[in-house]
Amino acid sequence: MRYSLRYLIPLALFGFAMVIGAISYIYNWQTALADLKEDTQTALRQQAVLLQGVFDHLLQHNESLGLQDIVASLASDPNITAAVVVDPSNIVIGSLQRGDIGLTLNQVIPRVSPDRLAMREKRLSRIRETRIGEVSLRDDEESIRAVFPLLMWSEAVALRSIPVGIFYVVYDFSRLKIELRRNFETQFLEFSALLALVALILGVIFHYGIARRIIRLAQTFERFANGELDARTSVTGRDELG
Repeated sequence: MRYSLRYLIPLALFGFAMVIGAISYIYNWQTALADLKEDTQTALRQQAVLLQGVFDHLLQHNESLGLQDIVASLASDPNITAAVVVDPSNIVIGSLQRGDIGLTLNQVIPRVSPDRLAMREKRLSRIRETRIGEVSLRDDEESIRAVFPLLMWSEAVALRSIPVGIFYVVYDFSRLKIELRRNFETQFLEFSALLALVALILGVIFHYGIARRIIRLAQTFERFANGELDARTSVTGRDELG
């Protein structure tokens, strides 16, 4: 099967442009998604550190109502799906919902798998022991957890025996991810349209600059082969075809 160069070249250029656009989209999407996760974790860590200091101060002065008000105010951020403060026994003393007070952490932020519950207990024990907060991506890769220790000064007997509570936050960045993908799809369509336009322009240039002249040469050779010895191409130019 024979294909005309006037169609084959533009189609090849268009296909090449689409492939380049798709590769660019995939690579840049993965990079942007990784940046989103890193930036979200950094922002959540900064917010958690700030709140950790505030909560430590409130706990030191037994201001439980003030603590609850601050935790409840986090509900204004639609991406925060859970935020609780628990005492050393993992009993909730502050939450987005006042009705959660008195429940356990696992009741407020449930985990179906026993293995995951065990991993959570190990994480809480490690943070209470080291007194160093952690921010990490959850298994669903759609949300991030921040777990920070809180010193329960009011219950302390000695400096080394200060009980440690926990500030636990879950931040869902799926909305940010959807918005990022929507922006990338828009950019991809715009970039693809631009590449398609460039391919079309190059195709037109090729058609009028080369393909049409080649066709004229072929037609002239055919006429010459049929005995029309005075046939001329009328092709002009300063390149190999001129």
